Amino acid sequence: MNAWWHMGGYAVYVWTAYGVVIAVLLLLSAVVWIRWHRLWRELRGTKYRERSDVNQAPTTNI
Repeated sequence: MNAWWHMGGYAVYVWTAYGVVIAVLLLLSAVVWIRWHRLWRELRGTKYRERSDVNQAPTTNI
């Protein structure tokens, strides 16, 4: 009975560790996804800005 209780406590610790690891991985993936999405939006924004600047450049030069 004592050994079974130790096994149960060990299993609880293992499941808690698994839960913590999964939570950390989900949090990290969410942070990475938000940062990547923001960076992608900024890159697209700069591309559109450069494109608009290139389109406006001849008119300003003329």
